[in-house]
Amino acid sequence: LGAGLAAYCCAGRERAARAALDASRRECAKWRAEKKAERSGRIEAEKELKSLRLRAQASEALLSKDDAAGAGDGGDGEQDQALPQAYTLSPIGFIRTCFSRRSGTPRQPHLVPAARGVVTLKRELPKDILSGLGDYSHCWVIYVFHQNTNLHQDWSKMKGKVNVPRLNGGRVGALATRTPHRPNAIGLSTAKVESVTDKTVLLSGVDLVDGSPILDIKPYVPFCDAIGDASQPEWVTRDREVEEEPLHVSRVSISQEPWNRLRECWQRVGGEASLYEDFGTLVDLVRQVLSRDIRSLHQRGALALTAKTGSANHGKRPLGTGVEGSAANAAATAAATVYHLHLLGRIDISYVHERKEIEVIDATIV
Repeated sequence: LGAGLAAYCCAGRERAARAALDASRRECAKWRAEKKAERSGRIEAEKELKSLRLRAQASEALLSKDDAAGAGDGGDGEQDQALPQAYTLSPIGFIRTCFSRRSGTPRQPHLVPAARGVVTLKRELPKDILSGLGDYSHCWVIYVFHQNTNLHQDWSKMKGKVNVPRLNGGRVGALATRTPHRPNAIGLSTAKVESVTDKTVLLSGVDLVDGSPILDIKPYVPFCDAIGDASQPEWVTRDREVEEEPLHVSRVSISQEPWNRLRECWQRVGGEASLYEDFGTLVDLVRQVLSRDIRSLHQRGALALTAKTGSANHGKRPLGTGVEGSAANAAATAAATVYHLHLLGRIDISYVHERKEIEVIDATIV
């Protein structure tokens, strides 16, 4: 009797436990269903809110257009369905380049073959998204001119024409140039693909400022991207090496003292661990960057004005003469205008530019 009673009690406890477990499962299933419905409703609400915002922007644009055109234009009042007036794009990654600032960054790709950059994609992107890119020699890079001072400027306040460096300040319509100052600050560039590893791409010949947000990368396909019979204005095709070319530089010299200082700076910023594992390649970068006049139109204009007024501080110092650090050379350096090139985040290279010749005079860490 005792054994039977114990078995009955055990069976009862088991039934109660199973009932409690079933009830818990039902509660969990109900909770999951509620959460799923809540999440689905929230997503749908966010989509609807986004749609409403886009429709509101489109309506505002149409109203502004109608106000500008004036009433009573003879139309029938019907309007086409409005398209979205704004699209949201998120960077897929960022690029680390040797150019710390806008000043000194090449105005076009491939002008400085030694210019390197590493694109690192965001972690949430698929791991195989770059698979196959290494089979191409070059790629297109679409990015944001994030250092533009007029990045969020009202279009109604922007200038239609911009000063072109190769025209010595001559003005051309912004959309007929490669200027960064555009209605949408989006850049399009080509680069040489050096290597592809996981979610990083090593590029060369870049003309991007360090930290530029990357919107997209596409392979460069010669058979459809290279247009053999394309035409362009005369000022674009002008020989870059001729003396009359506004950006022409005939010589870049680096004497022993600034050479040694540059090596010290390179070692302090990481040496082999930087974008330039070989110091000689960094020197090539400096020479290539300075082989074109990187000064702004304002700087070049100020120098021309000074020369026209007969200033004794310009045009009298023979480049490449004397020993850096000597009293005579120091005095000559002080008399000349000193310009700066910033590379690898912390290296400040000082140089003088006279009569289309450049001499590097110092390198420091900033």
